[in-house]
Amino acid sequence: MVGGLLLAAAFAGAMATGPVMAEDKITIGVAMPFQGNGWQKGFLAAAQWAAAELNAKGKKVELSVVDAAGDPQTQIQQINNLTLRGSTSSFSNPCRIRR
Repeated sequence: MVGGLLLAAAFAGAMATGPVMAEDKITIGVAMPFQGNGWQKGFLAAAQWAAAELNAKGKKVELSVVDAAGDPQTQIQQINNLTLRGSTSSFSNPCRIRR
């Protein structure tokens, strides 16, 4: 669960910086290329675990997960949408461009 600990630290860092106050709800966007293999599912589980840990400690964290289904153009649009919807911070595992 080292990945989850790293995500929790990153989430906590996101909450400690910027204009967001500790009592405000923050939204963390996770842009995934797909969720079809064990590593991707593990990454998502770690993100969900980290958000749950922070919520259990009294933080107001919402996790917004998007899945590009392997399409880089879709992922770009999804990241833009996360930003437009006011995500406090975003994590992305980029899609591979197939040539």
